[in-house]
Amino acid sequence: MAFQTLIEASKSCSNAKVLQIGSGGVGCEVLKNLATSGFKNITVIDLDTIELSNLNRQFLFKTTDIGKPKVSAAAAAVLKMSPDSNITPIQDNIKNPEFDLNWFSNFDLVINALDNLGILNLLIFYLFRFNEYPKKLSKKTFKNLDARKHVNLMCQASNLPLIETGTAGYNGQTTVIKRGFTECFECQPKPIEQKTFPVCTIRNTPSTLVHCVVWAKDFLFNQLFGNEASKETEVPPGDSQSNLNTLKSRYVSEGEDGLEFDKDDDDALRFVAASANIRASVFGIKNESLFQIKAIAGNIIPAIATTNAIIAGLAVTQAIKVVSGQLSSCKTIYYAYGGRRPQLLFKEPLLSPNPKCTICQANYFKLELNFEKNTLQEVIDTITNYLDSIKSNKDESDSFQNSLNESVINSEPDDDVEFSIVEGSSPSESSGLNLKKSPESYYFDPLSPLVADPSHSQKHHLDSESQGNNKL
Repeated sequence: MAFQTLIEASKSCSNAKVLQIGSGGVGCEVLKNLATSGFKNITVIDLDTIELSNLNRQFLFKTTDIGKPKVSAAAAAVLKMSPDSNITPIQDNIKNPEFDLNWFSNFDLVINALDNLGILNLLIFYLFRFNEYPKKLSKKTFKNLDARKHVNLMCQASNLPLIETGTAGYNGQTTVIKRGFTECFECQPKPIEQKTFPVCTIRNTPSTLVHCVVWAKDFLFNQLFGNEASKETEVPPGDSQSNLNTLKSRYVSEGEDGLEFDKDDDDALRFVAASANIRASVFGIKNESLFQIKAIAGNIIPAIATTNAIIAGLAVTQAIKVVSGQLSSCKTIYYAYGGRRPQLLFKEPLLSPNPKCTICQANYFKLELNFEKNTLQEVIDTITNYLDSIKSNKDESDSFQNSLNESVINSEPDDDVEFSIVEGSSPSESSGLNLKKSPESYYFDPLSPLVADPSHSQKHHLDSESQGNNKL
């Protein structure tokens, strides 16, 4: 029985079409594991190019690959390991409009392999290990957060299973998201990035090393080496200045342009580190190494190759279960190294959807429109009338649906009707509908209401096959 199950799982993997988003630290490991585990049809998309700093943890790349697109180099390396795999690399931004619902519908499974940990689970780890929230999150983390939200929305609208992964240092997580079965990425609130600090705290009452680094990087460095526009006319007394001949000579040679802080500029980094540690000592704050200050100044979350490998292996295991029809056996899995508990891996059941979530509890419909003839008002009126019909017949939804089917089947095609609902899904009540444009169609986005009366949005489900040609 077990052998037969293994054969069926192998066939499922071979036939499945997988979309992988990201080919960085986690992505390289996921792509390699997918191909060597029997997945034959893989599309991987990533916008980045290979840098020297990637080579210590992204083992599909070599020094000769520096400057090349990550997806192309990763696909070429994996094809050497698994020549019979069909890997399609795309160097692009997944948020570009050509990657719409029609494009997503070509796949059976989506895997998010973005390097940074999902924000919610990052908070869970910090609370679990340190009983406090992280003091600072990098801009790249929030950039990837935006991408995760977009992919989550597209998977919800196209009813595709999504495997989320993420790592941050010695912590990692992976989970499975399926519309109507599990909570989605937006079911729980996310934190807001703290981009600025109060000036009085930075200048007068620093309480953490981060405050001291911000002071040294954004204030002192600019006062000494920045251009005239970035300097302040009144400098508070008592600020120490380092006589760094190298920076001074560079500043003189730059003239009016001045210097800008760069974490990869060794002279600038050492100046900021020394200044921050001196200021920290004055206020009784523990000093840190150059490496730690570089991470703070550059908003760097360290990436560990071992963490990436562990999470990638778990994610592909989840993928095999999903394509084999064993979604109920999937778990949310956390990897936490260095905690007080002896085990490294923790798992919990997949949580059910949040009934108040505006993403996974929304109605999604794909429309076909004639942009040359239809006006926006006509679309709004048609949708409003359609939702009003659902509301007025909510107690007789079955008979309404049957009469709608019959009217469509028995009626001749009407050339004057220029748009129609071609498919849709609705797991529960939504909080409003809005149209968002894609190249060939529109899809509903619940983020801002289109219909003035929220009560127009009622629980309803359209069978995408039976309603494929319904005219409104």
